This record gives sequence, C-alpha cells and structure tokens, in this order.
Amino acid sequence: MPFDFHWKKQAAKVSHINIRDEKHGEETVLAMDIKIQSDVVNDFLSYLSPTLKASLYAKEDGQGELIKDDAHLPHSLYPELGELKWEGEMAGATVILHGKSKAEDLNLVGDVNGLRLECCEGGTVSVTLRVQVVPTEEQASALVLFSGKDAKVSIRPKEAEAEGGDAKP
Repeated sequence: MPFDFHWKKQAAKVSHINIRDEKHGEETVLAMDIKIQSDVVNDFLSYLSPTLKASLYAKEDGQGELIKDDAHLPHSLYPELGELKWEGEMAGATVILHGKSKAEDLNLVGDVNGLRLECCEGGTVSVTLRVQVVPTEEQASALVLFSGKDAKVSIRPKEAEAEGGDAKP
C-alpha cells in the first residue's frame, strides 16, 4: 500500500548505510539502503491514516482545561506496543540530505519504505525509514560522509514533484 508524506529540512540522523549490488536486467549496479531516524510530532500519523493518531494517543488527565486544541494528544495510550511496522512504500521520492551549505546538499531519488514507528510520551513519534537508491559514483561517495551523522532531511513524494507542490495528509 502506498503512502506519502512531506518533510522539509526535518532534523534526522542517517543511522546506517548498506551498500549492495542490484540486478538491472543483465547489468549489476551499485545500490544503497539508507536508514534514517527522526523524532516528529504525532500529527505525522495523519499522513498514514486519518484515525491512527487518535487510536494511539489521548489527552492527559487535566489537560482538557489547559490546552484548548482538540487535536493536541500527547499521552501515548499503549507504550507497551513498542515499535510498530507500517507496510507500504513511497516510490520515486525525492530525498535531500542537506549539507552545511546548499552546495553540499545531496539530492537523491529513491523508494522510501521499511517504516517503523515508536509512539513516545509527549506527542512525539520516533520514525525510522529506509531509502533505497541507485546512486551515481559521486552520490555514493558523498553519501558515505553522512553515515552516522545528524542531518536535515527533506522528502517529497513523486506526485508532489510532478505537481510542484507539497503532499497533504
């Protein structure tokens, strides 16, 4: 099942890079799997399903009077669930790993999948995902420099690229 979301310079960590061979017909090409982890507000869950956030979070006792926003749900209902796996893929997404300057940005196109979610207290979701790319030699060399590092990450679905806009939940 496809999913889509949009990150713009989201604080994240490139936690692992796997280098592998991939067959394209008779040709073997270099492919890379990039594991990215980020803590995001639980509104992110609306990109996956409109009811998911309310299924996993609630208001804390006594907060109904303090915060008037009905969408503010900071209390994790089931911390015992641990990490949740979300099936699906965002094929052909644009992924940008932002460097210290625009000239150091690494622009990639790949498939985003392997989504893992961990609901945290306070209204945060720890998201781990995989980006599968077939980089050029130059991109592969630059990508290695991001391994294990914190970075700003932008992700745009293919449809948003074609329309020139942002994906909406």
